[in-house]
Amino acid sequence: MVPFSSIYANAPAVCLHQRRSLRRFYRKKRQNSEDFQKILLVKPHVTKCYHALSYTLGKEYATWIAEANMATLEKAIEIAAQAHVGQTDKSGQPYILHPLWLMQQFEEIECQMVAVLHDVVEDSAFTLDDLAIAGFAPAVIAGVDAMTRRSDETYKAYIDRVQAHPIALRVKLADLEHNMDVRRLDRFQPRDRDRLEKYHQTWRKLRQAAGL
Repeated sequence: MVPFSSIYANAPAVCLHQRRSLRRFYRKKRQNSEDFQKILLVKPHVTKCYHALSYTLGKEYATWIAEANMATLEKAIEIAAQAHVGQTDKSGQPYILHPLWLMQQFEEIECQMVAVLHDVVEDSAFTLDDLAIAGFAPAVIAGVDAMTRRSDETYKAYIDRVQAHPIALRVKLADLEHNMDVRRLDRFQPRDRDRLEKYHQTWRKLRQAAGL
């Protein structure tokens, strides 16, 4: 419920009589529910005024709260750095460098967030619920979810889920391109050939799905 003081102070368009009626209306509402119901019946103009102001101010307050609690890109980077602390890639470099590189391939904030967070749930104790509590938008959480391979999921099923999500599709393409960069490897070993071939086939499939 929006505080009466806010409604009353922000109602310059309401005539003095209606403002006084509004004050009495709100006081009755707090004192006795039966009186409140009577006012609803006999003072429709006051009721209409109250609800209109409550709705407008309530929407503004809700928007302000949402913006204040919204997670930032800096928060996403902070979580990714915490999630990947101590982890290294196949060449022994800090793993966090990979999602940071991925993030820089995009200009859209949601893509940047999904990119830097794309392995957080799969490779750490962070959960999707943790990201929601941190204030990330549903589109970002859905993107991270699509990028997270389930423990009992085949690679094909995983890629099919990625392909169905527009942000995850773009992030995965950049992810595959970075992972296919053999310059990141200290040595090229026989097992790397099989891995790169699988990545390349997936990359071609996702590019086709993206219309590239």
